[in-house]
Amino acid sequence: MNMGQWAELPWDLVRAISEHLKSYVDYVRVGAVCSSWNSALPKRPTHQFNQIPWLMLPFDDETQTLRSFYSIIDDKVYHLELSETSGKWFRGSCYGWLVTVEMSPALHLFNPLTKIQIALPPLHSFPDIEHYCPDRNGREYAIRNFRFEMTEFYDQAHMQEVYIEKLVLSSPPHDDYLAIAIFGEYRRLAFCSRNDKKWTAAETGGQICFRDIIFYNDKIYALTSSGKLLISDTSSLPKFTFIPVKLPNFETESMLYLVGSSNGLMMVERYYMGGDEELDPEVIPYKTSGFKIYLLESNLGEKMPRWVEIKHLGDKVMFLGYNASVLIPSIDFPKLKGNCIYYTDDQMELWLDNYGGFDIGLFDLEEGVIKEFGELNLSSRYVWPPPVWVMPNP
Repeated sequence: MNMGQWAELPWDLVRAISEHLKSYVDYVRVGAVCSSWNSALPKRPTHQFNQIPWLMLPFDDETQTLRSFYSIIDDKVYHLELSETSGKWFRGSCYGWLVTVEMSPALHLFNPLTKIQIALPPLHSFPDIEHYCPDRNGREYAIRNFRFEMTEFYDQAHMQEVYIEKLVLSSPPHDDYLAIAIFGEYRRLAFCSRNDKKWTAAETGGQICFRDIIFYNDKIYALTSSGKLLISDTSSLPKFTFIPVKLPNFETESMLYLVGSSNGLMMVERYYMGGDEELDPEVIPYKTSGFKIYLLESNLGEKMPRWVEIKHLGDKVMFLGYNASVLIPSIDFPKLKGNCIYYTDDQMELWLDNYGGFDIGLFDLEEGVIKEFGELNLSSRYVWPPPVWVMPNP
């Protein structure tokens, strides 16, 4: 069959074929066969793909516009021309949308495939910011320290780099959505809905230092650095309610995540080797050494809910970092090994001037060992901006 005959295929048949594709990359390839097929396919697919996140790689110059994404499945780096990201930093991703922060107060969601940008309420609308003055060089933001009842001043670079810890969405932002951010020095929670002009503080009963937040089964769960679990929903906001849960014994140096699964809510503990153990703090001050996974067991009658350790993910694969944590079946991806955790470096408070962003890898739960993946060529011990998982969803 020559190219002319391929082009004569009915459009409804081309669309039917596209609905059986499992990746967005293949969808783009089909559209590139000929102009007729490209016209037949909607710019945004009408079906959901069973996708694996790409790893957005660091870049040397903030002003450059070429961004690189590593695909585990293809073992290939894709380069996208994204002039919209020039001068912006990335503070995570959710549903395939990157969270971008500028030197100005502007805060956006950006889809690297469609290049669509959606404005979120600006940084100076967060509840702890008293006022913003762009002409006050080096002291543009006046922020209320609620613990010590005092005002502190920060420059725009500080706000761009560290003010937003994480941001997650209730759904892809094509229609109505709810966004919740972990923000500020004390890692508090704030939220906004579509078309809101400012961020609203969540009422968490004085709880601070949040580590992760997740939308799961029509509820919103938030987790503090000490393992305290809070819950809310869209009808209860801004109020979060504390859930008494029996906690496991955490490692001294650890990071906590929340992950949704078909079996229930999971908590993941990521623990580290520090300079006082096997590492030389002058060379490598920290490095991930392993993970533990817990499942929330709550149907216990009058007994307190508890976290129960599980040793196996089956054929599932977990992706952790600044992204909204995800758990994905590996059965459709022969190159992807199940029962593993892929992770990136999100321990910014441990970063030093010459080390940080480099702690990425693969943890094999069956073997209990850390492995490398891909030829990423991260030659420096200080990687900035840190790699971020992003789902290739248009």
